[in-house]
Amino acid sequence: MGVIRKDNTAQVKARQRLAIEQGLLLTAEFIATEVQNRTPVQTGRLKASIKALGVVEQDGKIMRTSVNAGANYAPYVEYGTSKMAPRAMFRRTIDEKSGQFKELFAKIVKSNM
Repeated sequence: MGVIRKDNTAQVKARQRLAIEQGLLLTAEFIATEVQNRTPVQTGRLKASIKALGVVEQDGKIMRTSVNAGANYAPYVEYGTSKMAPRAMFRRTIDEKSGQFKELFAKIVKSNM
């Protein structure tokens, strides 16, 4: 009697896609929290406006997410002005924590496979 083989390529690809999507989203949420922790607070509006955006697929191949500060004055706080020093909460977070982000992403994807 011959061996019956079932092609489960579609299921594996779907599972990989979901694992990557979950990894991107949870990593972006972690980044947003780290940036919020470094954000100076006067009214709390800027800190509250920092959010991880959902995963976006482009051309059916590339998935990405982002962390955004919705307050219109966020660039002035990040980069400074002629009268205010830059706070660099996004740039410092990326510089200091990028290794953790990569590890977290890999761990999430692996655990969801």
